[in-house]
Parts: sequence; structure tokens; C-alpha cells
Amino acid sequence: MLVYLPASKEVFLRRLAARSQRRDANALTITPETLDDFFARFEPPTADEDAVTYNGDVEVIRSMVR
Repeated sequence: MLVYLPASKEVFLRRLAARSQRRDANALTITPETLDDFFARFEPPTADEDAVTYNGDVEVIRSMVR
């Protein structure tokens, strides 16, 4: 199942800034330039990919798994 979690670049920048402050194994540094490159190349799922877009309601996802 493909679940699409849309978020704005501002959300990603805020989360990356917080994550960059950590010192654990998941605290990989991603620069704003790297994020710009990702956003330039990313294509949201299309209708033929049968993705479920997460809208904040976890029950939508749970019902798909049952």
C-alpha cells in the first residue's frame, strides 16, 4: 500500500532543523539545498498508482489494511 503524506517545504525545513540538533544515528544532516533538489525532482503519486493520501485521519489508513 502506498500512503502519500503531503507536507510543505516549510514543514520539512522545520523538522530538518530540529533533527539536525540531535546527535543520534537518525540525525543525518540535510541542507536546505538538498531539500530544494528533492522538491525539484519529486512527483506526487498519480491516480494510476492507487495511493492513499493521508489527511490526518488514521482510521482511513486502518480501514485500508483490514
